Amino acid sequence: MSRIFKILLSLIISISSLFAINCGDYGGEFKSYGSHYYAISGNTMDFETAKGFATANGGYLAIPNSSGENSFIKEMIGANSESWIGVYDPNKLTNYCFDTSCTTKYDRSRFQTVLNTTLSYSNWDSIDISNLVYSQDSSNIGTSDGTRVLIENPGEYYVLMSGTTGKWRDYGPHYNNPSPKFSAVIEFDTKPTCYEAPSNVVEEFSGRKCNTQIKDSEVLSGSASLVDCQSDTKGTEYCPSQMAECAQEWDYENGYSVENTGTAEDYTQKICDGVMINGICYDNSVKDATKVTNLSCVTKSIACAPGASSCCHIDITCSGNSATVKYYDCCPSQGSLKKTVNIADANQFINGVYYQPYTGSQGRVICNSSGACSIYFQDAYCGGSSIGSPYLTNTFTLNTSDSYVCNDSGYVNGSQISADPKKCYKQKALTCPSTHPSVQPDGTCKKSVNYKYYTYVCSDSQTSQGFNYVPQNAGGDCISSKTDPNTSADNSSTLDDACNSSTPPANNCKREKFTCQVSDDRPCALVDNKWQCSPFPCFGMTDFENAGTVQGSNDTNNDGWTEDGNCAGKIYIFSGQDLRCRSWDALYNLSGHACCGGYEDTLWGLVSCKDDEKLLAKKKDAQLCREIGEYCSKKIKLGFAKICVQKKKTYCCFNSKLAKTIVEQGNIQLGRNFGSAESPNCQGFQVQDFEKLDFSKMDFTDAFDLPSSSDINGIISGLKNLGNTYQNRRN
Repeated sequence: MSRIFKILLSLIISISSLFAINCGDYGGEFKSYGSHYYAISGNTMDFETAKGFATANGGYLAIPNSSGENSFIKEMIGANSESWIGVYDPNKLTNYCFDTSCTTKYDRSRFQTVLNTTLSYSNWDSIDISNLVYSQDSSNIGTSDGTRVLIENPGEYYVLMSGTTGKWRDYGPHYNNPSPKFSAVIEFDTKPTCYEAPSNVVEEFSGRKCNTQIKDSEVLSGSASLVDCQSDTKGTEYCPSQMAECAQEWDYENGYSVENTGTAEDYTQKICDGVMINGICYDNSVKDATKVTNLSCVTKSIACAPGASSCCHIDITCSGNSATVKYYDCCPSQGSLKKTVNIADANQFINGVYYQPYTGSQGRVICNSSGACSIYFQDAYCGGSSIGSPYLTNTFTLNTSDSYVCNDSGYVNGSQISADPKKCYKQKALTCPSTHPSVQPDGTCKKSVNYKYYTYVCSDSQTSQGFNYVPQNAGGDCISSKTDPNTSADNSSTLDDACNSSTPPANNCKREKFTCQVSDDRPCALVDNKWQCSPFPCFGMTDFENAGTVQGSNDTNNDGWTEDGNCAGKIYIFSGQDLRCRSWDALYNLSGHACCGGYEDTLWGLVSCKDDEKLLAKKKDAQLCREIGEYCSKKIKLGFAKICVQKKKTYCCFNSKLAKTIVEQGNIQLGRNFGSAESPNCQGFQVQDFEKLDFSKMDFTDAFDLPSSSDINGIISGLKNLGNTYQNRRN
């Protein structure tokens, strides 16, 4: 049907009904509040289009003038949906809130009704009356087809009402949604007159669509509305009808670990690489001390010679190891002290101590290292010359004691350090052990200790919504806890312990996702900065599957005659025609009645039907058709599911009532049928089959359209007689 013809037809309808509108453009019934009537547009559209649509239909975008009217409109919109209402900023004032930095005032006085009146009532949502403009709105925006779009007059100048809360918010085009489309609430001052617009019966479309009657596994009741599917900024396809927020959920996985090496420092004290004596370190090369025997002086009074008088004697007086030797001689006076010898070290006795004061040979005391002493005396007269050589006059013993001395430089005797007095020791400095070779300024020793630590990472698996796995426990280095607990001992056996396990915690990786609550398979799209989905899937023409045979594929023609009138092939007598009509369609609202109604319903039915459906309507009205049945003629494939979206009724139609009657009753006689609705058999009879028919048993009551019953009865009687005659000849 041409566009001009449809417009002309609509004009005729409009004139005939004063002001009639196509009620099929609305998503539901008209409802009244007060004396006015309201309806929701069936399709989504931008605000300016919605405003023009309402005017063209004799109404205007709904204006809530009271809380009661606002609540009424809210209920019409329904929960989780939003619709345009008749409030806007016609001047497009630029007192906007830029890029979410809302420091300007929210000037609500800029809004008025679409009837150019001031607001007598409002129900603003305070957090959304912002006239928000993103920085990207004022620049060229890339689109999916490579073109560039510039948001003119960026700002939010139009008003939406929430079907959940009834609150109002301003909205407008943005870089991520240059042409926002919503349903619109239309208000009428009087109840509109409806007509059903004729359909062009186009069963194909371009692009991707969704339908407000088709869900994943069912077809909803009510009128259908085909809506263009859209895509969000991430390229996710969605149906813009009846969108609801998605549920926030989480995915989990364990992830894996990456091994790393850290370094800690272990401190200890210097050690003695020798022998420790009373806290002082000495070299291991201990030497033997030199033994020294010392004489211990004792007090003696010894006669000079055997038999000498007491006046001639020697007194040895001791003090420690020193001694004083006094010699007493009888001459010239008895017991007079002749000489005193002081000895600093009793060991001088070993070399001999001379005590006689006379010239020439002298008397002396000589001791050996064992303390055995001999006294030699050279007799002499008082003051005279000596007589003879000195001779041994007496013996005595001094006490002896052993001592040990260290003759090597740097060595000390053990007796000096409370050690073995027979040994000599040499002090040495403390050193760092070979395990901790590094000497620190504070005198401690250090070595580096390696340890393992593991960082926990997740697979780079991003959802279509752009969310990645994030480790809840990242693992990592524990250097802050790798402090040497005791700097005087080796703690490397504990400092080299791993920081954490090489196995990440279970479900350590967490990834956010949003799932559609109305359909598990429906992707969530980012619309108006919220993850949302629609209960209606998107589809294209490739998702449809036709069922049944092609209409007319089983039909036969009387094609057995040649041009010269000879029978050269199969002749079919009273063949019918396979005709089908759509009895139900979930995608398109068929105008008029199912299967086009009756032929007399020309304006409301046939003009919206296909040519073969028009033909079928004519033949049905003429009672030339036999109904075979109804079947699902078209299915839509949604994942693994297939849903019937169109049904057809199948008829076998004939050129006359007589042909219809004969085939119906003849099939019974021959045990044939008309096939199935999906694959009908409207064939007539071949000659050999036709010859088997018994016309005398047929009822021809409804086989003719004649003015009088007598005429009909006469023809019926003639046919039966002819049939009887034919049967008699065969017999």
